Amino acid sequence: MIELWIAACLAFAPPVEAEAAERSEAEQPADSRPAYADELAPLPEAQRDEAAAELLKASAKTAFRDERFEEAIEFLAEAYRTYPDVRLLYSLGSAHRRAYDSDGDLEHRRLSIRRYQQYLSAAPDAEYAGLARNYLTSLLAERDLGGLEAEVVTRILVSTAAEDARMTLDGEAELPAPGVISVEPGAHEITVSAPGYHDFLRSFEVPEGATYQVQAELEEIDGVVRVEGPKGAWVRVDNTVVGQLPLTEVLRTVPGEHVVTVSKSGYEPFSKDIELGRDGTTTVEAVLNVSNRRFASYFLLGIGASGLIASGVLVGLTVDRQARARELGDKREADQLSTDEYQRYLDLVGERDSLRRGALISGIAGAALLVTGAVLFRYDNPTRGAGGRDLARVRVAPVFGPGSTGLMASLRF
Repeated sequence: MIELWIAACLAFAPPVEAEAAERSEAEQPADSRPAYADELAPLPEAQRDEAAAELLKASAKTAFRDERFEEAIEFLAEAYRTYPDVRLLYSLGSAHRRAYDSDGDLEHRRLSIRRYQQYLSAAPDAEYAGLARNYLTSLLAERDLGGLEAEVVTRILVSTAAEDARMTLDGEAELPAPGVISVEPGAHEITVSAPGYHDFLRSFEVPEGATYQVQAELEEIDGVVRVEGPKGAWVRVDNTVVGQLPLTEVLRTVPGEHVVTVSKSGYEPFSKDIELGRDGTTTVEAVLNVSNRRFASYFLLGIGASGLIASGVLVGLTVDRQARARELGDKREADQLSTDEYQRYLDLVGERDSLRRGALISGIAGAALLVTGAVLFRYDNPTRGAGGRDLARVRVAPVFGPGSTGLMASLRF
């Protein structure tokens, strides 16, 4: 029976007249503020802005949570005008109802009924339709709307998504933001501030009886990253080079998640994920370990140098055997060489040839190892390109062949 009675009210009675059908329109003056109009007129479709409406809804939520219901009404009504969503009619009905419960203003009760009726007319099967009917039943049970007087109010509606925001109008006392401020018509200046944000400042003119909307989009203050590590190491933030340690300038970057990488030739790169707060400071202590490639380069340089030294020694022995064999060769040409001396001559020539081959092999191998070690040392750079690929890669492999032995080194860029 109750639902049938509500349906009858929706079908046959204008929302205001449903409570006081006996009263004429002259006896029911309405508030002049746009949010308190019987019909909320949305902006032309070309001017609608869903993102701006979402910001206004967030401001309304904050005001509603703080029991600043009239401010919540202003925000919700402006959100509906900016981007009409039928669910906002339910929210407006609830905001007016809570305001009526708080201050007993009959205009809030009238508009609560009005918004709930508009919501049910537009979306009778919506998610909160049952709740809207229950609230409407309770409100319609009270018949006396009382006398209402028209009021011309000039206001500034300030919306912001920044947490713990405060606003100052014309240099006066701070007020919580978002919020609605009643002002005199004319020029005004408002400042909105919040921890971790740059101040928002705007000057404007407010006509009499208007509600001037200010969307305060505060810009976050960059955070500071302090990096400590080996001198000369390169610092990257999100794969962007910012300088070498020690940094000569303060490293500032936008708040949020970042990856800090510290790298130096001969060391394994150090990387750390950080969460940087607004106007916050995060310190990264980079501990770099010597790379395996650098150890390998030292080893190959040592072995290569030893090979060259051995080759030099063998060359010296080769020269000695050559000189001694030449002396015996001269005696042989003069037929002054005995049988034992001739055998000694042959032995010296054989030793000379063996030492010469050994010197050549040691020299080539030592030089190859030395060059490989030098290349490893030179290109022991942990810097990575896009996708994490090494900018330089060295490969070393032994080479065996008939009568030859060696190493092959390849450098890939």
